[in-house]
Amino acid sequence: MFGKRKTKLQKDLDILEEMAEEMGSYLKTDSLFGPMGPNRPKMTLGGYLMREHRLLALQSNLSQDEQNRLLKARQTFENTVMAWVVAAESKANLEIEARLRQWQEAIRDLRENAVKHWPFYKTAVEARVMLQVLITMLSNPPFKIDNELVGRVAALDQAFFVGWNSDASRFVWEEDWAIAYPAAEFEFLYGKPRSSAIK
Repeated sequence: MFGKRKTKLQKDLDILEEMAEEMGSYLKTDSLFGPMGPNRPKMTLGGYLMREHRLLALQSNLSQDEQNRLLKARQTFENTVMAWVVAAESKANLEIEARLRQWQEAIRDLRENAVKHWPFYKTAVEARVMLQVLITMLSNPPFKIDNELVGRVAALDQAFFVGWNSDASRFVWEEDWAIAYPAAEFEFLYGKPRSSAIK
């Protein structure tokens, strides 16, 4: 008999646990995108933090056992990062650079052909969400944030919103996830490009 199909949030938890366990090994390497198993995303701090943010905000949708697993994974992650502060800060800044490039490409694609690239926006906007959680991490001690990078994110956002119709009733990801991403903080997840061809 087949088991119950896992929700996306439960899959997030599985990935989060794997990332937390492998974080120590990852921080010791020079690679920004660490390998994980088949059908898994690449290992990065942004990937971990994006999932942690979502899981914490939506943990009432998890069973008690799953919430305990989340707590354990967070403790593992925090202990590892505190033991490797300099490496974690360096990786986070490198990832911000990489996510900035990805976000810039996503903005360019929407400007060049919004209709063609809109179906891929759900995936492309992950880069912007990861920028948010990485900046949040580096804004708290013992880490230090590079204000020049923050300024570059703000400049890209300004360019993005020129071609974006914000709409608080139009969340681009799973409807159940909206509570984790308030529109005031994650405006780029609410709305659509300014193209009459996109309904």
